[in-house]
Amino acid sequence: MSPRFSVITPVFDPPAEVLRATIECILNQTFADWELHLVDDASPSPHVREVLNDYVGDPRIKVTFRERNGGIIASSNDALTRATGDFVVLLDHDDIIDLNSLELINDVLLADETIDYLYTDEDLIAFDGSRTQAFYKPDWSPERFRAQNYCCHLSVIRRSLAVDVGGFRPGFEGSQDYDLILRVTEKARRIHHLPKVLYHWRQLATSTAGDPTSKMYAYESGRRAIQEHCDRIGINAVVESLPLLGTYRVRRILKNHPLVSIIIPTRGTSGRVWGVERCFLIDAVQSILEKSTYENIEFVVVADTDTPPEAIRALERIAGDKLHLTWFDGEFNFSEKVNAGRVHANGDLLL
Repeated sequence: MSPRFSVITPVFDPPAEVLRATIECILNQTFADWELHLVDDASPSPHVREVLNDYVGDPRIKVTFRERNGGIIASSNDALTRATGDFVVLLDHDDIIDLNSLELINDVLLADETIDYLYTDEDLIAFDGSRTQAFYKPDWSPERFRAQNYCCHLSVIRRSLAVDVGGFRPGFEGSQDYDLILRVTEKARRIHHLPKVLYHWRQLATSTAGDPTSKMYAYESGRRAIQEHCDRIGINAVVESLPLLGTYRVRRILKNHPLVSIIIPTRGTSGRVWGVERCFLIDAVQSILEKSTYENIEFVVVADTDTPPEAIRALERIAGDKLHLTWFDGEFNFSEKVNAGRVHANGDLLL
């Protein structure tokens, strides 16, 4: 009978004590129905083979020694090919998970058999061994995921789906997990966020957790993975890398430019900001005119009858023929004011 979980861990030259900690965190799981696939990608350091050989006596641990180095994608695919579990669990060779992780994940999967992809929260193991920078993630957000691989660790994928979408693709080194998860989530019936910090990502000088610049090629791989994802699902866009490493912008290419009506309920309120008296209405309109690259807009301003005349004059001066002004003389009610603006709006879209 196949196990519930196949933990897949490509191995390349980690420190001996770190590799042992990774293996031991699986050996000591409170949930026992697992197998661990360790694929050594021809590590040059002899201690790697020595450590791995210490565990070959456990029938749940499957060790493969590659004759020549093929890179992380080749070794990851070797592990995926040998996996037999219902779900694959992605674990790096220098990280650890909580000892009850598989038990907690299994409980969630038993409660909903349609879950094809699950991810958890994570933190870092600092150079001094302390835990730091806990990352409490949002629930599934495809827009956020196209901007950043926030799911990352710990990722659990239904094995049949991981195989069906093609496994790890050559050419996406450094972002091979990102590329795989993008393809998996395109097909997944259900995606689940388990809001517990179960994965502990170790900071090492050679890892992106310790030095984000250590694998600069990974960020271009990530950009291309998102671009191909957008192309597959019909998002007409150009994906750009942002200055913050590992983040991206999906710049959509518009087919047309419909009129957007920007409805602003106001009474022309002013206040002091950094010691300067500001009219918030004027600042809002001016910022849109100065910063937006989208030109087909109109401002539908729903103003109370006691709005200061000088605010209206300033508004007319900066907005010009993009302004549609309507007056509101009832008691304050945000929804009613927005609805009043809708009556006077000409746009196809309301903001």
